[in-house]
Amino acid sequence: MLELDTVESLARTGTVSSTNGKRLRLPALLHAPTSDEVPDVDGLLVDQDIISDLPKVLACGNSLTGGEDVAGEFFLKLAPRPFYPQVPRTDPELPYDEIEGEKGPVRIYTLPFLDGMRSKPNELVDAVVKLRERITAADLIYAPACVTAADLALFIYLGIDIVDTTRTALIGARGELDYPGPETEMDGSSEKNIHVLTAEMKLVRNMLSAGRLRELVEARCASRPWMDSALRYLDLNYSDHLEQTAPMFRKGPYLCSSTNALTRPEVLRHKKRIEERYVPPASPDVLLLLPCSMKKPYSTSRSHKKMREVLFNTRGWTSVHEVILTSPLGVVPRELEGVYPVRAYDIGVAGVWNASEVELIRDMLRTLLSMKKYRAVVCHFPDKDVVEPVLSEHFDDVRYTCVEHRPTSPASLESLAKALNEVTEKGPSPRDRMAEDFQALGSYQLGKDLETISDTRPKGKFYSYKLYDDSKEQVAMLNPHRGTLVFSSAGGKRLVTGNGYKVIIEDFEIKGDILAVGVKDASPEVREGDEVVVVNSAGDLKAVGTATMAAAVMVAMNRGMAVSVRHKY
Repeated sequence: MLELDTVESLARTGTVSSTNGKRLRLPALLHAPTSDEVPDVDGLLVDQDIISDLPKVLACGNSLTGGEDVAGEFFLKLAPRPFYPQVPRTDPELPYDEIEGEKGPVRIYTLPFLDGMRSKPNELVDAVVKLRERITAADLIYAPACVTAADLALFIYLGIDIVDTTRTALIGARGELDYPGPETEMDGSSEKNIHVLTAEMKLVRNMLSAGRLRELVEARCASRPWMDSALRYLDLNYSDHLEQTAPMFRKGPYLCSSTNALTRPEVLRHKKRIEERYVPPASPDVLLLLPCSMKKPYSTSRSHKKMREVLFNTRGWTSVHEVILTSPLGVVPRELEGVYPVRAYDIGVAGVWNASEVELIRDMLRTLLSMKKYRAVVCHFPDKDVVEPVLSEHFDDVRYTCVEHRPTSPASLESLAKALNEVTEKGPSPRDRMAEDFQALGSYQLGKDLETISDTRPKGKFYSYKLYDDSKEQVAMLNPHRGTLVFSSAGGKRLVTGNGYKVIIEDFEIKGDILAVGVKDASPEVREGDEVVVVNSAGDLKAVGTATMAAAVMVAMNRGMAVSVRHKY
């Protein structure tokens, strides 16, 4: 039986429990025996006899199980692999092996020859991801004789569950060092290389458990051109597949250290939600464009406090819609500043925008301007050249207020105050305006079906707001750590009338959290961390809570918690 602990896009940690009570921890690293007479890498990859016996040869222990020789318990039963002379097969008829788990068999699919596909990174990515798409989340993929310390993180990120030390041992047998950083000419040995690979696997597992494997992958790809090509191809061609199992929230910072950050699943999810879901607040008719800040949420930073002080001293400040321009997220309306990854990203600033960043900001700004017609725009964004081509398409008169690229200088703040006083008119009451902001947040979180919170009004302190209906019953509250809405018992009754975010279970009495074994189906948009309602096959509301698995995972798995229940009905 497979039990998953952490899922980051295609990568995951977990355990497989055998019938005798022993466990294989994933991702797993199998140790191959070393010898003075080891064939070279190319020879290994084309020799049919070696490939056929490889799974049996590798049954020599798992370094990540406390030294116990348990790998044989799982892999001695593997059947010989047929010889595939060209590329791995990814059709549904690909043979698989089964190991007897605690509560049923676990299927293992073997993908040989990935090592020989480094010169064709696109085909390598296709081979792994297309197989992962066609099997279930409860199945495992084993890639024999392919990984090195340098590319281990990438292979695990692609969805490989089990690897071995064969390739790194062969590299060491030739006297070369397998090193995770830039290529080196230092001397190595099989034993030394296996030690380095084992240490890298521990790092990969730790980063994956912390939700930061992607950052490690980007760092490793910087030293290997073929890996960088593979990652870019993965992002551009399988973004939807990656996003399906990317959590809605992670702990810790969201570090962006390369241009690959522009195509991360969470960034593309933000862009897609702005384009397809987000509904701007109805009343504001003046657009105010602002720069980002290092401190998050933006409104807690010193620079934004100064700019907002100017705004709040304007007579018609509730008629102003604040929008922050930033990389790698492009456009961030103020009411979304608390959601992940907006509240957590950290990116180096050099004062120069690259072409990809400029294109992203311009595209998302055009999208925003196509959603809502603003009467006027005030641009307090210091890099005028980035936004001027877009603003000139929609406005005849744009007020640029940032002086000498210093948005918080006295001259800039004075210019901002003057422009706002000239263009603003009396807007809605602060309470009504805040209600509109929460409806905009709800559209981003749940889609354009806003009946759930359309008649609610917020009360409370900054980032501890609660939404009440006309009868003063609490419908939802703002989670201060995630920046999203969580629903009360009354809110769950409203949420169930929508078109999505449902988890369908067998008709049983709920006594605690919902386990995956009881899940029959789930709305495809459900992600780990989403607010969901639990219903039976007849559509009767049974519970409301937070999904702890993505839809595809909870449907496929037979073990683990699928929904953390907050209220039962």
